[in-house]
Amino acid sequence: MQAAITPDEQLAAQTKLALRRLASAVAVVSCRYGDMRHAMTATAVNAMSMNPPSMIVCVNRATTFHGAISTAKRFAINILHRSQIEISMGCGGKTRGEDRFGHGAWSVGIYGEVDPLIYVDGKYTCLPPDAMPASTLQTEIEILRQLAM
Repeated sequence: MQAAITPDEQLAAQTKLALRRLASAVAVVSCRYGDMRHAMTATAVNAMSMNPPSMIVCVNRATTFHGAISTAKRFAINILHRSQIEISMGCGGKTRGEDRFGHGAWSVGIYGEVDPLIYVDGKYTCLPPDAMPASTLQTEIEILRQLAM
């Protein structure tokens, strides 16, 4: 007998279904922590403010990448071109660790601390939030309670 689906599980399933219809650019976020390079495919990357110019990247706290980006001095956001599916797949979980850098032409960032891709549609070197001046934008996080489809 199958276990009953809770309302939270049902909401999560409906949210995933709805988000599959949301078109967005695919990015790979990369950083260095110590001698190790880290990279993660991210679709939750957006412009946040123009004063100061800033972007927001959402990272699951349970991932190894979260630990790396949380302590890195800088990180890079690489907006991928549609021809770069191998990079997206590799950094999205198909490969692990240093193997994620096996596809694409990676370079040392202008500060020597991050590894942005050379050929991408957009490339940004970023500072973590605690290293940035205060923004004119106040960020509010709201937990999704209901999804109307």
